[in-house]
Amino acid sequence: MNMQELWAENAALKKELSSTKSQLEVAEARCALLSQQKFKSKSEKHPGQTELDFDLNEAEVLVDQQTTDEELQVVPEHTRAKSKRQPKLIPDHLPRVEVHHSCDSAVCPCCNETMQPITPIEQEQLACLPSKFYVIKHVYEKLSCKCKAQAPIEAKRPKRAIPGSQISELALATWIEQKYDQGLPLYRLERIAKGANVEVARESLARWIIQVSKNYFQPLVNLMNDAVLSYDIVCVDETSLQVLREPGRAAESKSQLWIRRGGPPGQESIVLDYSPSRSAATCESLLSGFQGYVVSDAYAAYLKLGKQETIDNVLCSDHARRKFKEAYDTLDKKARKGSLADQALQRYGKLYKLEQDYKKADLSHRLQMREQQAKPLWDAFMAWAAKIQGQGVAHHKTAQAIAYLLKHKAGLQTYLQDARLPISNIAAEHVAKHVAVARKNFLFVCTPSGAQASANCFSVIQTAKLHGHHVHKYLAVILTELPKADNPDGFEQFLPWNISAEKVNELYQKLPLI
Repeated sequence: MNMQELWAENAALKKELSSTKSQLEVAEARCALLSQQKFKSKSEKHPGQTELDFDLNEAEVLVDQQTTDEELQVVPEHTRAKSKRQPKLIPDHLPRVEVHHSCDSAVCPCCNETMQPITPIEQEQLACLPSKFYVIKHVYEKLSCKCKAQAPIEAKRPKRAIPGSQISELALATWIEQKYDQGLPLYRLERIAKGANVEVARESLARWIIQVSKNYFQPLVNLMNDAVLSYDIVCVDETSLQVLREPGRAAESKSQLWIRRGGPPGQESIVLDYSPSRSAATCESLLSGFQGYVVSDAYAAYLKLGKQETIDNVLCSDHARRKFKEAYDTLDKKARKGSLADQALQRYGKLYKLEQDYKKADLSHRLQMREQQAKPLWDAFMAWAAKIQGQGVAHHKTAQAIAYLLKHKAGLQTYLQDARLPISNIAAEHVAKHVAVARKNFLFVCTPSGAQASANCFSVIQTAKLHGHHVHKYLAVILTELPKADNPDGFEQFLPWNISAEKVNELYQKLPLI
C-alpha cells in the first residue's frame, strides 16, 4: 500500500471517527435529557430567570419559599428565630361539634373538698368527612275542594336537568366538578359512593354527564365560541386524548382536545373541542372567520394559518427558551455556567423581567417599553445567535435551539407590535396542563360523545373559574336554572361573565342544602 492510499484511508477513518463522536454526543445528550425528565426536577427555572406569574407551584416549592422568607425575622440589633406558632387554620363559618372532657376526679387532693368548675380551656381542631350523601325529599302540595266539581290541584313540578331521574342537580354538579376539576375518574366516584352504601354505577354517571353536557353545556359553549371568534387575539394549543371506540380507528389511536382561549375584555372564554384529527384542516375549521393574532407554538398547522392575510402568528417564547433549557440540562454541570445555552437563557431572562415589571402598566407604557427596551434586546439576541450559528456549534442540543430561534425569529417578536399580546402562550398551556392532570387519572374516554362531553365540561369549568366563580356553586345553579330556559336569552344570562359570583351564591343558598 503506497503513501497516497494510506493518507486516503487515514482521512476516511478520521471522518468516520468524527461522525461516530457526533452520534455519541447526540446519544449522550438525549440520554441526559431523558434522565433529567424522568428522575429530576421538571422545573424550567434558571438562575437569573424572572418567571411570569402563575398558580401551579407545588407544595414543596411553597414550603421552601416560606422557610427562606419567613423563618428568620430581622430586628435592628440581632436576628432571631420566628415563632413557630401556626397561622389560624380554622374558619369561623364552619359548624362546631363540642366534645366535653371531664377531669378524672373532682375531689381536691389537698382538702378533699369538691372542686367547682371555672372557665374551661377550649381547643379547636379542623375535621372533615368523606363525601356526604343525603336525600332531597320533594313534597308537592295537593289541594281539593269540597264541591267535588274541581279535580284536585297539585303544586307545579320544576323542570329537571334529567327529567324523571332520581339524581339531583347538586349531585350532578358535584360529580362533574370532581371529575373535570379535581381529576377523579368515574370508577373512583363509584367507589366513593359505595363507601357510603350508595349504589351508583359509573356507566350511569357517564350517561348523565353526556346528557347534561349536550342539553345545557353545549349551548353555553356555542356562545363562548362566538365570543372567542369575535375578538382579534386568540391563544391556541392542543393536547391528546385517547378515545377507545372511534369508528374506523384503533383503540390505541390518539385524538385531540383543541384549546382556544380568547374573547373581548370582560367576556374572556376558554373553549375546548374534541376532534379525532390534529390536522391543519381541523385547526382552520376551528378558527374559520377569525381575523387577528393567533398565539401558539410553532406547530405547522398554526404556521399555515399565519399565511392568510387576515392572521398573524405570535409564537410562544416559552417553547424557544425551553429548547435552550434542555440543552443546558444535558451539559455536564461544570460546563453549564457560561455555556452558549446559559448565555441564551440569561438573555431571555432580561426579556421576561421586562414583561414582569410592566405587567400592571397601562397599554401605552407597555408598548413604549417594548419599543425602547425589549426590541434592542431582541436585535442583540438575534445578532448573537446568527454569529454563533455561523461559527458552528458543537453541542447538538444547543445547535438545535439556536436553529429554532433563528427560524422563527419573526413570529417570536410579533408580540412587540401590540401591548395586548403576551410573550408566551402560557395561558393556553395552563389549560392543557389541567386537562393532562385529569387525563392522567381517567386515562381515556370510551366514545366520541363522551369526548365531546368532556370538552364541554372542561370549557364551562375553566371559563367559570376565569371569571371568579366557585365551580360547584356555578354548576349547581346553571343545572338548576337552565332547564327552565326556553330561548337563547335564558342561556345568555347564565354565561360566566353575565352572572356575578354574588348572584350565583344567592341562588345556590336557595337550593336544598344540608
